[in-house]
Amino acid sequence: MPANIDEVIKVEKLTKIYDFEGTEATTVLDDVSFVLHRGESLGFIGESGSGKSILMKCIGARGRVTKGKIYLNGKNITHRKMKFLVKRTQRKIQTVTQIANMSFELDKHVDRVIADALVQSGIKRSEAKLRVPEVLSYFGLDPDYADMFPYELSGGQCQRVALAKCLTVNPEVVIFDEALSSLDSSSQIALMNIIKEEKEKRNLSYMIISHDLRMISELCDRVLVMQEGKIVEEGTPEEIINNPKLPYTKELVDNLMESVF
Repeated sequence: MPANIDEVIKVEKLTKIYDFEGTEATTVLDDVSFVLHRGESLGFIGESGSGKSILMKCIGARGRVTKGKIYLNGKNITHRKMKFLVKRTQRKIQTVTQIANMSFELDKHVDRVIADALVQSGIKRSEAKLRVPEVLSYFGLDPDYADMFPYELSGGQCQRVALAKCLTVNPEVVIFDEALSSLDSSSQIALMNIIKEEKEKRNLSYMIISHDLRMISELCDRVLVMQEGKIVEEGTPEEIINNPKLPYTKELVDNLMESVF
């Protein structure tokens, strides 16, 4: 059966069980199914431990699954064992997390981080080095930061480098896992504008985990609500925030609203 070209990610009945010797088996993902369409921003909300981040790790080829399938552009990428296939998947599916330093190798200066990303996107090394200042400026960073290590930057500056690295690789899908939660309000707004601009410019697909309903409302086309490893509700941001169907979702949204004030 031919793949639907509109479906960039398709997850079918995904289950993940932690079953360590000497401990009771724990199901952290339970029969999860959904589709991410090309050019769509899909939000994920749920209480801590609901399975959101584990789901994203499985999709980004950073975690094994127990049962089920994950498709990227119609190709089954579940249980990829060969390293080059995993790396290929991870280039097409990039992740920006709350802890930006996890995105970098500690011995690389900022200019090397960005230049390597440009090379991965298909640009020659000689040209990539010349374009580093341009990339840094676009993401609101002083080109002088090129000679610094990422850990020498502030949290906000480091997160901008992580976002620049991620988007410069030229991915098809970007996972944002609480990516802006540690930033001040002005930095969040600036980076949300870049995230929206890049999505429109390159028809990118996003999966966004956030406890910030403003970010969910601003960036997402649809929202999936997770509880105990399951998707329990789906709707537009307006439907989920203003008219949730389930008591769980209403309580979750109320709690998230309270945490802002």
